[in-house]
Amino acid sequence: MKLAELLNVLSPVYVSEFGDAEQVLLYGAALDSRKVDPGDVFFALEAKALTSEGDIPADVRPQFIAAAIKSGAQVVVSDEGLDLQSLPIDDYARLKTVFVKVKNPELAFAQIAFRFVQKTPQGIAAVTGTNGKTSTVSILRDIWRDVGRDAYSLGTLGLISDEEHNHLAAGLTTPQPDAFCKILREIAERHPQAFLVVEASSQGLNEERLSSVELDVAAFSNLTRDHLDYHRYNREMKTKEGEDEAFDRYFRCKQKLFLERLKKGGAAVINLDDPKAPELMSKISKQRPDIRILTCSGKLSTSDFFVERSKQIEQGIEMSIRHGTSTAAVTLPLFGAFQSDNAVLAVGMAVASGVPFLEAVAALRNVRPVRGRMELVGKTLSGGLVYVDYAHTDDALRSILVGAREAFPGRHISIVFGAGGNRDGGKRPRMGKVASELADRVFITDDNPRKEDPNAIRGEVMNGITAKGAQMTTLSLAPRDRAIERAVAELPPNGILLIAGKGHEDYQEISGRKFPFDDSSVARRFIFKSATG
Repeated sequence: MKLAELLNVLSPVYVSEFGDAEQVLLYGAALDSRKVDPGDVFFALEAKALTSEGDIPADVRPQFIAAAIKSGAQVVVSDEGLDLQSLPIDDYARLKTVFVKVKNPELAFAQIAFRFVQKTPQGIAAVTGTNGKTSTVSILRDIWRDVGRDAYSLGTLGLISDEEHNHLAAGLTTPQPDAFCKILREIAERHPQAFLVVEASSQGLNEERLSSVELDVAAFSNLTRDHLDYHRYNREMKTKEGEDEAFDRYFRCKQKLFLERLKKGGAAVINLDDPKAPELMSKISKQRPDIRILTCSGKLSTSDFFVERSKQIEQGIEMSIRHGTSTAAVTLPLFGAFQSDNAVLAVGMAVASGVPFLEAVAALRNVRPVRGRMELVGKTLSGGLVYVDYAHTDDALRSILVGAREAFPGRHISIVFGAGGNRDGGKRPRMGKVASELADRVFITDDNPRKEDPNAIRGEVMNGITAKGAQMTTLSLAPRDRAIERAVAELPPNGILLIAGKGHEDYQEISGRKFPFDDSSVARRFIFKSATG
């Protein structure tokens, strides 16, 4: 790429002096100063979140810019507020470097990252929402696969298809633009007719990580109070705001997927059962009248995709979905009442992407279990069933507990869970309250304490134990493996044990360090131990 092309794409508000823009060649774009190669464009982005301790972040860009220039960066792109005179570089570095200021450097990075790739699969869809993203993209990927498409999903679990992707492991739920664009190129080169569905996190949308492409389909699952620690920071004002302001900003980030990322004539698939759905649909209608809106619901029969029946049984969920004049029934081989919501959303997205309705519903019978999402990991000798799930909010805990009650009426239900450190603390007592109301036995333990005191975190969760008699059936116990061992050992015959919070994660973060820890493996070990004595 030539410097002239970069400037044309970015429409900068300031550019330092340079020579002939047609003669300056650029070879790549980087966010990390440690990964800059000679001839690269370095994007100096300001922090968009509070520190892990909850403090307003310091501006450390000058030192990273200096390091990038030392490594050979030819161009540095920043926002308008960066003081170029404060950079710790010498006069020679200033003369040989082109400094560019733009209104939105995150968006600029996404646009330039794509210019170095310029390849995409045939169709791209995305799902946003607090809960259900991972399951929904997995279900949609399996629907596409079942109808004969080359199908990929990208998100918390990494890039998944029926092929191996050893070098594309899980990282950020929504990858940074440069990593995302490389994935797009690899998929397009392998299968030009492929379809990709992506998890769109609020952080990823806020940081423009999907802004390199236009989407064919976008879906909204739900909105509950989560990630407020991230959204409390007002970068424009450099202030730390309250939970209500953070929640509003959280929702605005979700809206970006529909208002900014959908291509003209694209489709928005909305879960009508969420209280925020009407507001979101109103904004889409006013600001993007070119967008087709499709609705899903388990409550409102006027929706485009209506779940007429949904019943959890041991084999899965018996459900029927109506669309227009057609109704189709299927047994979805997944556990958890929430999975019917994810399934109908995935069906709506599949239809929006060109799959016939009856084929999309029929494909649900071949959906595969999702790692760490109500994953059955073992059965005790006395008939107890042990599940692992990623539920880490009060709403998610409620969903898996209600689902267990529906699927296994009259059976004892135990739950093991904790709350993450250096994250939204407001949900901790709410999680304790839900568990105490819906479970027969509660084990409160450590999740990822990170840099917080795990005892204090458990105490905040315990403060929510308010149900009558729940104090007698609740135990605060750490470390996590000890809590799982106790819960397995004390599970009554034919009881149900839910181990929640970490799901697919294979580590536990304590005092800022990550240690190997996998709930599924730990649970299986103690199930085997209980069987062999």
